[in-house]
Amino acid sequence: MIAMASSVLVLANIQAGGWLPAWIFALAVLIVLLAVDWAASFVVLKNPSQAEALCRPLTRLLFGSRPSAPVGNGHGTNGGDGVGDVQSEEFPDDQEPVITEEELVSLDHRDREMLRSILKLDVTTAREIMVPRLDMVAVGIDSSLIFVAEQMVQGGHSRIPVFEESIDHILGIVHSREVL
Repeated sequence: MIAMASSVLVLANIQAGGWLPAWIFALAVLIVLLAVDWAASFVVLKNPSQAEALCRPLTRLLFGSRPSAPVGNGHGTNGGDGVGDVQSEEFPDDQEPVITEEELVSLDHRDREMLRSILKLDVTTAREIMVPRLDMVAVGIDSSLIFVAEQMVQGGHSRIPVFEESIDHILGIVHSREVL
């Protein structure tokens, strides 16, 4: 894109006999590029799933296959044709499902719901899962066991992050079993 704009800039300078039309054109191209970049960022931030759906065909057109597809038999990592999708909806021939249909039927309702929610994590954004920083319950490394137990009871959590100096420096997680 920059090479094309540069060549047009040079051609405009040669034909116009001066640099003013070339600079005006270059400024116009820069404004258009910035506006397109800003609009694309705005759309992606507002509707990430729709933006992904819109960009998938363009990505396939531009790259043909995944840019990081391994060299080998041309089938990619998922046993497919190496074009487009990162994950295959089906199991590869050399792998079997972790849970069979018979085992799935024997699970109670809560276990099935838990499995469904785990399988949906690939389409879940981090914003949907993460706890806002202001709502985090965490304790310092020098906190007493009584204080840690109180925080667990008040917050309703069985695990709490332990930090040193600031919440940005998490050392680990304390479990309620360790406090009792």
